[in-house]
Amino acid sequence: MASIDTKPVPTLLVVDDDPLALAMISTILRASAYTIFEAHNVHDAILLAQQKKFDLALLDMHMPDMSGLELAQKLEAIDGLPCMFITGASDKELVRQATDFGAVGYIVKPYDVQQIAPAVAAGLARAIDIRRLRQSESDLSNALRAARETSIAVGLLMGKYHV
Repeated sequence: MASIDTKPVPTLLVVDDDPLALAMISTILRASAYTIFEAHNVHDAILLAQQKKFDLALLDMHMPDMSGLELAQKLEAIDGLPCMFITGASDKELVRQATDFGAVGYIVKPYDVQQIAPAVAAGLARAIDIRRLRQSESDLSNALRAARETSIAVGLLMGKYHV
């Protein structure tokens, strides 16, 4: 009997202060079988991130209250949420800032509708790799800490019993 693939559907947070752009991206991604939560401003985005676990955030780079990079830093601090950026500017400095931050992708408006879902899929794959690396780092740090504690305990016992 063949098994059914039951991969969880990725959950995305899409943040854009432009209602039309937000609706367009959300519609495209829903059609690509992603679960989408929308935020029209940074405050709603932060609230959603505090309440729900997301696999990836797509953030408009230019919003009234805070830049997409600033929001990305806040989301990263909440839950290590990986981010892709959406912007109308292809300014090299913005791209460099996003890359330095650790963005998993970058979409420039006006975008080709056919390229949004593949770009998000690639961003999700990179985000999964990053989370695995972070988990491996944490596991290795814990193992090293446990080994160090064991070595200290053995040394103390050896000293106590003059071995």
